[in-house]
Amino acid sequence: DCADAHQSGFTQNGLFMMRLSPPNAPPLIYTGFCDMETADKQWLVFQRRIDGSLDFYRGWQSYVQGFGDMQKEFWLGNDIVHALTASGYTVLRVDMSDFDDVSAYAEYNTFNVQDADEKYRMSCSGYSGTSGDSLFFSDGTQFTTFDADNDQRSDANCASRFRGAFWYSDCHHANPNGAYLGGASTAFGEGINWQAFRGFTYSLKSIEMKLRKG
Repeated sequence: DCADAHQSGFTQNGLFMMRLSPPNAPPLIYTGFCDMETADKQWLVFQRRIDGSLDFYRGWQSYVQGFGDMQKEFWLGNDIVHALTASGYTVLRVDMSDFDDVSAYAEYNTFNVQDADEKYRMSCSGYSGTSGDSLFFSDGTQFTTFDADNDQRSDANCASRFRGAFWYSDCHHANPNGAYLGGASTAFGEGINWQAFRGFTYSLKSIEMKLRKG
């Protein structure tokens, strides 16, 4: 994993071949991006938004398999994120910044994503950080895309309503995969929002979600 690579002398951020051995599942070999610097830890990045170059308004299968360029913007894939948390990658960190270059972070000491049968149900707890806790609203929810409505809202599909894909309840306080709207916006809740940091009418400049072993 990223920590092993760091101990072997690879101290720069970059792409590495990884092998996972999740319980009750065959070994998984994949390419991952390691952040070797943040908070003096080693993190496996599974989501990044930095410039709006990639469309994140995608369907269920895209989010299952993953998409994008790991050197730029990407989503690693729900199957791999599930395998990671099943293999002990249970600490989540979310780094974000606005267009004034103000940065903030949220860290959760317990994070888990279940398998496809459970529609990748997510649980998280143990917040610390500077951004405020906007993920509490997603705790216990299944993943929703515009073509797979697994949210807790009966009158709308949250992914369609807020132009994203995420663990929505009814609907969100965090929308990391929302539209890249470039700062202040009149489109309530449709941008890259972290409500506790910049509210529902500000779309962040960057956001990155990453995991490490607990």
